[in-house]
Amino acid sequence: MENPVVLIVEDHVTLRATLRDWLENTVPGVSVLSAGSVEEALETVAQVGADVVLMDIGLPGANGIEGTRLFRVRAPGTVVVMLSIIDDRAHVADALDAGAVAFVSKRRMRHELLPALQAALKERLNRAGAHIDGGGGRP
Repeated sequence: MENPVVLIVEDHVTLRATLRDWLENTVPGVSVLSAGSVEEALETVAQVGADVVLMDIGLPGANGIEGTRLFRVRAPGTVVVMLSIIDDRAHVADALDAGAVAFVSKRRMRHELLPALQAALKERLNRAGAHIDGGGGRP
């Protein structure tokens, strides 16, 4: 993917800025957008699109699980990677059942986020290919 667009959905401003800086310095050509809530994220994607969403599970209003379900309906070509400080099996299962392609513990982001993001970008390409071939992904 030439210039991927990644949307960070995180209500903590400092973490959101840190993730943005890290992505811009780690992933060549990435465009990084950010939102503090699911509602804001959905508006952003409707206006400018996104390839991958890095979504916090604990957001104000609709949480990350609900947000992932909404993204599956409103932006089916966009893939979601769930981020959470709570990484018990129930939360991981809920995130994956909602449609997230990966779950990354905030405690292990340093080691797990880049591989999860790379896998998510590959999944996004697969969905785009399915769309071109008549499937339901976003071009």
